[in-house]
Amino acid sequence: MKNFVLLILLSCFLLTCSNIEFSYNKNELNKQLYNKTNIKITGDEIPFLNNIVLSKLGTSQNGPLDLEINISEKKTKIAIKKNQVSTKIDYEIAINYILRKQSKKCTILIKKQYSRFSFIPKSEGYNFGSDRFLDSLYMRNIENNIDQYLDSLEKQIEKKKCINEN
Repeated sequence: MKNFVLLILLSCFLLTCSNIEFSYNKNELNKQLYNKTNIKITGDEIPFLNNIVLSKLGTSQNGPLDLEINISEKKTKIAIKKNQVSTKIDYEIAINYILRKQSKKCTILIKKQYSRFSFIPKSEGYNFGSDRFLDSLYMRNIENNIDQYLDSLEKQIEKKKCINEN
């Protein structure tokens, strides 16, 4: 009797778990770009940018696609105290993406995207918590910027046309 109940429970478990779908599936765009894109990053030095780009697109030496990423960062002090210490800083990061096919020497997509965020330093010197928070703001904004670019790129790759094609 115990074996029968155990068999029924095991069969119910197997039937209910037969259609499990994993939440992390690489889509077609990732298959087309991951480890197949030569990446060149120029411009201002942004923390974590190289790591994030490599995690999204992988590395390649002789891939069929070239992606040029040009970064510029602008810091604006919004609120300044009498002793010239800034109490609020606005950051604007502009990333210009240029994706080209090597074989046809044609441009697939040129896009400039902006990320903006504000930061309020918590002390006038080194503050570990404040610095970690600034790092997390950079990471979140850079990841969102790259994800938005990849979403727009997916639509362009579906067309399979170059911008400068006749």
